[in-house]
Amino acid sequence: MTIPTELKTSNPITVTVKGSGGFSGAVALSAAIVDANNAPIAGWTVDFTAPSVTLTADGTATAVATLKIPAKSTGLAGTVKIIGTSTATAGTNTATAAVTALNQLTFALKVDAATGKCVYPADAGNAANSVTIAVGTKVRFFNTGTANLEIHSDNKAVIAHQGQAGAVGQPDGTIDPVTEANTAFEQTPAITGVVPWYCHAPATDLGANNPRIVVQ
Repeated sequence: MTIPTELKTSNPITVTVKGSGGFSGAVALSAAIVDANNAPIAGWTVDFTAPSVTLTADGTATAVATLKIPAKSTGLAGTVKIIGTSTATAGTNTATAAVTALNQLTFALKVDAATGKCVYPADAGNAANSVTIAVGTKVRFFNTGTANLEIHSDNKAVIAHQGQAGAVGQPDGTIDPVTEANTAFEQTPAITGVVPWYCHAPATDLGANNPRIVVQ
């Protein structure tokens, strides 16, 4: 099985544990995420809803593991190893799944029909807790609503201000001037910098609490 995903996501994995040979009892669960050289991938984590499952004789139990991939790329392909340990056998039993992540992340936002203001995702970051990405990672501002919107960038050298031309050598926001419903304004930063951003049309400026991206 291969899990397709992107950066800055949480991905549920259903783990099924089946007993045999009359075994009943607890099976402890753990996980590792490794690259092609079997080295751990920095920042990738797996959390379980419970640290173990308990089987009846030859029974089956399920658990949910959540694979979390950070916004800053530390690798785009790896293998998730789910490890079960019990008294039934010596050593451990391991199941694996390949993971491929696109070098991109998505901020889903929309214009609220009742207020006429943009609603930002809870994980969009701010001055105190910025979203950190690597140079070359595509950023997608995806409009999940029905009304058009535009993205305002406070650092046009790194991410274009939608609908506006950049200076020489800077990203040009006139190429995609409006983010329509179910479309994304996409930018791939080529240099480092700090980019506070917000909806320009309709203007929904939160000041210091505006979403913020740090490109390293």
